[in-house]
Amino acid sequence: MPVANVHISKGSRTLHDWYIHPIPYEMSIKKFFDKLVTEPCQNAFELLMQSQKGQKYLPTVLKFKQLNRKQTLYNDIIEWICQNGGEWSSVEDANAQGKRFVNCLYEAIWYIDMHGYLKLKERSYHIPELFLVFFGRANPESYKESRKPFNAIELNLHCQALASHTTLQWILKPFFN
Repeated sequence: MPVANVHISKGSRTLHDWYIHPIPYEMSIKKFFDKLVTEPCQNAFELLMQSQKGQKYLPTVLKFKQLNRKQTLYNDIIEWICQNGGEWSSVEDANAQGKRFVNCLYEAIWYIDMHGYLKLKERSYHIPELFLVFFGRANPESYKESRKPFNAIELNLHCQALASHTTLQWILKPFFN
């Protein structure tokens, strides 16, 4: 939609001070000015806020010709957030806070999966059911090295990284409760 930077005055009296106004494609110049004189004006900030309503922002998915299993997990977590109504309030938040959250979550899931998530279950540490769809992808048997045991310090670092997100404003939205 095109916009115009408009200032309308009649003699020494200012009817509308400078502001940005959207112009629908189908509107004539005469109708545009008639509308300006008869309707209250909006400032640029109000217009930007109005245009952003209803937008859904998520971190950018990885786009490579061939994704490895870890990259696929990253994209699947973003898709899962989208399908369950999760979102961030702006592109900047999605690509900063959202991306950090998804990175922390997928790194924690990948670490647990590489070391055997069933071991945690055997030791009475239960992973929430909604995350179980993300396990069983690492396939550590396909690596040349043998499966390493859990390192409590490293597992705790992943927990702390995820815990830091629980105090942020966006996590209070209904999807994340």
